[in-house]
Amino acid sequence: MQKAHLHLIKWGLEKGYTIEVDIEGHHEYRGTSYKEAKEASEAGDMGCIYLITGEAETDYSYFGYMHEWKQNPDEIIYDYGLDAVSEEWARDYDKHCEVAE
Repeated sequence: MQKAHLHLIKWGLEKGYTIEVDIEGHHEYRGTSYKEAKEASEAGDMGCIYLITGEAETDYSYFGYMHEWKQNPDEIIYDYGLDAVSEEWARDYDKHCEVAE
Protein backbone atom coordinates (compact mmCIF):
# COMPACT_ATOMS: atom_id res chain seq x y z
CA MET A 1 0.00 0.00 0.00
CA GLN A 2 1.31 3.43 -0.92
CA LYS A 3 1.80 5.80 2.00
CA ALA A 4 -0.87 8.47 2.29
CA HIS A 5 1.44 11.46 1.80
CA LEU A 6 2.99 9.91 -1.32
CA HIS A 7 -0.41 8.99 -2.69
CA LEU A 8 -1.53 12.57 -2.07
CA ILE A 9 1.46 14.06 -3.91
CA LYS A 10 1.06 11.72 -6.89
CA TRP A 11 -2.70 12.22 -6.99
CA GLY A 12 -2.37 16.00 -6.81
CA LEU A 13 0.17 16.13 -9.61
CA GLU A 14 -1.98 13.87 -11.80
CA LYS A 15 -4.88 16.31 -11.26
CA GLY A 16 -2.67 19.21 -12.36
CA TYR A 17 -2.13 20.86 -8.98
CA THR A 18 1.05 22.54 -7.82
CA ILE A 19 2.40 20.97 -4.62
CA GLU A 20 3.61 23.06 -1.70
CA VAL A 21 5.26 21.48 1.33
CA ASP A 22 5.83 23.18 4.67
CA ILE A 23 7.80 21.37 7.39
CA GLU A 24 7.11 22.39 10.97
CA GLY A 25 6.03 25.86 9.85
CA HIS A 26 8.85 26.47 7.37
CA HIS A 27 8.40 26.59 3.61
CA GLU A 28 10.27 23.66 2.08
CA TYR A 29 9.11 23.24 -1.54
CA ARG A 30 6.66 24.48 -4.17
CA GLY A 31 6.46 22.99 -7.65
CA THR A 32 5.39 20.05 -9.78
CA SER A 33 8.16 17.50 -9.25
CA TYR A 34 7.11 14.27 -7.50
CA LYS A 35 10.68 13.52 -6.45
CA GLU A 36 11.31 16.97 -4.97
CA ALA A 37 7.92 17.07 -3.22
CA LYS A 38 8.55 13.60 -1.75
CA GLU A 39 12.00 14.60 -0.49
CA ALA A 40 10.64 17.81 1.01
CA SER A 41 7.75 16.02 2.72
CA GLU A 42 10.15 13.56 4.34
CA ALA A 43 12.60 16.22 5.55
CA GLY A 44 10.92 16.53 8.96
CA ASP A 45 8.62 14.73 11.35
CA MET A 46 5.50 16.75 10.64
CA GLY A 47 4.29 19.19 8.07
CA CYS A 48 1.59 20.26 5.71
CA ILE A 49 1.09 19.49 2.05
CA TYR A 50 -0.91 22.01 0.05
CA LEU A 51 -2.54 21.32 -3.29
CA ILE A 52 -2.55 24.71 -4.99
CA THR A 53 -5.82 24.90 -6.93
CA GLY A 54 -5.68 28.41 -8.37
CA GLU A 55 -4.02 31.81 -8.30
CA ALA A 56 -5.56 33.48 -5.23
CA GLU A 57 -4.09 33.12 -1.73
CA THR A 58 -7.11 31.04 -0.68
CA ASP A 59 -7.02 28.65 -3.65
CA TYR A 60 -5.60 25.57 -1.95
CA SER A 61 -6.44 22.40 -0.06
CA TYR A 62 -4.27 21.52 2.92
CA PHE A 63 -3.31 18.20 4.48
CA GLY A 64 -1.43 17.97 7.79
CA TYR A 65 0.73 14.88 8.21
CA MET A 66 3.08 13.32 10.73
CA HIS A 67 5.78 10.70 10.38
CA GLU A 68 5.88 8.22 13.27
CA TRP A 69 8.96 6.24 12.30
CA LYS A 70 8.47 3.60 15.03
CA GLN A 71 4.86 2.77 14.13
CA ASN A 72 3.17 0.90 11.34
CA PRO A 73 2.00 2.62 9.25
CA ASP A 74 4.85 5.04 9.80
CA GLU A 75 2.96 8.13 8.69
CA ILE A 76 -0.52 9.52 8.87
CA ILE A 77 -2.46 12.39 7.39
CA TYR A 78 -4.10 13.59 10.58
CA ASP A 79 -5.94 16.69 9.40
CA TYR A 80 -7.26 18.22 6.23
CA GLY A 81 -9.70 20.92 5.26
CA LEU A 82 -13.06 19.69 4.08
CA ASP A 83 -13.59 20.80 0.53
CA ALA A 84 -14.29 19.18 -2.83
CA VAL A 85 -10.59 18.48 -3.53
CA SER A 86 -9.82 16.88 -0.16
CA GLU A 87 -13.00 14.80 -0.23
CA GLU A 88 -12.17 13.54 -3.74
CA TRP A 89 -8.63 12.60 -2.61
CA ALA A 90 -9.97 10.84 0.51
CA ARG A 91 -12.35 8.72 -1.60
CA ASP A 92 -9.55 7.82 -4.00
CA TYR A 93 -7.18 6.90 -1.15
CA ASP A 94 -9.88 4.78 0.52
CA LYS A 95 -10.30 2.86 -2.76
CA HIS A 96 -6.52 2.48 -3.00
CA CYS A 97 -6.42 1.03 0.53
CA GLU A 98 -9.25 -1.43 -0.21
CA VAL A 99 -7.43 -2.76 -3.28
CA ALA A 100 -4.17 -3.12 -1.34
CA GLU A 101 -5.72 -5.29 1.40
